Amino acid sequence: MNLGVSKDEAKTLMFWILIVAIGMLIFVFIKINVYDPIVENQKYENAEYSVVRDKNEYYTAVTPIYHMYSFISYEQIDDLFKLLNEDYIKENEITKENIKEKEIFSLGIGVNFQNKRMCAKEFAPNLTSYIVEGDDVTLPPEVGEGKSEYITTRYYDIVLDSSNHTFNITPISKETYERGCSSGRKV
Repeated sequence: MNLGVSKDEAKTLMFWILIVAIGMLIFVFIKINVYDPIVENQKYENAEYSVVRDKNEYYTAVTPIYHMYSFISYEQIDDLFKLLNEDYIKENEITKENIKEKEIFSLGIGVNFQNKRMCAKEFAPNLTSYIVEGDDVTLPPEVGEGKSEYITTRYYDIVLDSSNHTFNITPISKETYERGCSSGRKV
């Protein structure tokens, strides 16, 4: 069947149809895969804390607390200072010279942290906040004098940056913890 189109014209027409189809596919692919900051910001603005139930996530988040306790036990002031949140350091006027006088350093000896409940919220790309409730089980200096241990409930906000594998810790109040992690059961 001849539609009045030569072979050369048909080839040219097919070439342009193919170019348009490829262009449309590229446009659709880009539209689907391009980062949309408005959508991304809405995702993080509406994020809420949820109870951590995954063991890998749990151990990743609680490890900084164990580091902090180790630094305190062995009086590794420089390492402890690097671990604490900068805003927390400024707000509490903590220096390397006075850190031993601050509450963060009053954990005692033989300290062990036992997590009760942990909640997580991703608040920016690669940044996750974990708020943790747990007990310090600490041997007091007067062990053997009728007391065997102290148990103190503490609350922490741990921010993990998965893009550069860093974290920092901020001690928080019970009220701050409860505002964020008010739902869910204890683990």
